[in-house]
Amino acid sequence: MDTSKQYIEMCDCPEIQEPKRSAGLVHGDYISPTQRPDQWDIVYDPSKALRYGLLECVWLPRQDQLQEMVGYKGLPYLLTQTFERSVNGESCNYTWNNGEHFTSMEQLWLAFVMKEKYDKVWNGKWVDRV
Repeated sequence: MDTSKQYIEMCDCPEIQEPKRSAGLVHGDYISPTQRPDQWDIVYDPSKALRYGLLECVWLPRQDQLQEMVGYKGLPYLLTQTFERSVNGESCNYTWNNGEHFTSMEQLWLAFVMKEKYDKVWNGKWVDRV
């Protein structure tokens, strides 16, 4: 599970956080900022965090959860082919420079989700693809 600063920043966006919050926070992979800069605690029970006022919890989707977000209902190998073509720049006239901006599979899959569902790309923040 990626808990890097970049992945936290990538996940901390309305497109990822709001659907999870509106569905109700349940056990999952959440983190919460501590009083020390650039330090986070893992939150195992977000319902307790909400009771204690830790509304700054950030959900960090796992790779399987990111794959579910794409909403692909076909054969799994076709999803991975689409993912590979996207990473290699063979679709949508957009390339990720072979993924050089990303350091984990979670980051790559999150970028794929954001591109496919919201037409956004990562350049240090999520922006509309031009």
